[in-house]
Amino acid sequence: MKKLVLLSAILTLVFAGCESSQKKINAEKNPDLVSAAEKGDKAQTKKALDEGADPNAKNSKGWSSLMITAYYGNDEVASELLGANADVNQKNTNGVTPLMIASYKGNIKLVNQLIAKGADVNAQSSKKVTALMAAAYTGKKETVSALITAKADLNIKTQSGATALFYAEKMNNTEVAEILKAAGAEK
Repeated sequence: MKKLVLLSAILTLVFAGCESSQKKINAEKNPDLVSAAEKGDKAQTKKALDEGADPNAKNSKGWSSLMITAYYGNDEVASELLGANADVNQKNTNGVTPLMIASYKGNIKLVNQLIAKGADVNAQSSKKVTALMAAAYTGKKETVSALITAKADLNIKTQSGATALFYAEKMNNTEVAEILKAAGAEK
């Protein structure tokens, strides 16, 4: 019995030490972080993260700070969030990821950062749209090429049966369509 009490005391001390060395999440700082991301304010983003804001906290519409940053294209704020281990595969209420947003916008720097951090290049939204489809739709050649290099599936289909090639052709993005065809994409 004495051994169990001693073991329990040791484990309590060990785990208490682990907890104290980890950064505590301060949920009160989450709105500050989301607001800083919306404004593209790197200093406020860093401050909120340093004060314990959750890098994966979402706003009322289900968008994380990283998604908001991808939308507005602020690479410095994105770097802060990625440095705080923001989830690169987190989805909003429609299943959209930061990579899909950055691809749609053609933010190649952020696309490459997200891929390097492990973003799923084949993640699908609730309508089965991928980052490659988003880039093809908006005619972002460099982004399409980066996603192909990262092994994006060229022939995933949306709920309605559309592919990245379909979107490129529909939007008259002929150069993107040629890139996709050369890589083996099908309609």
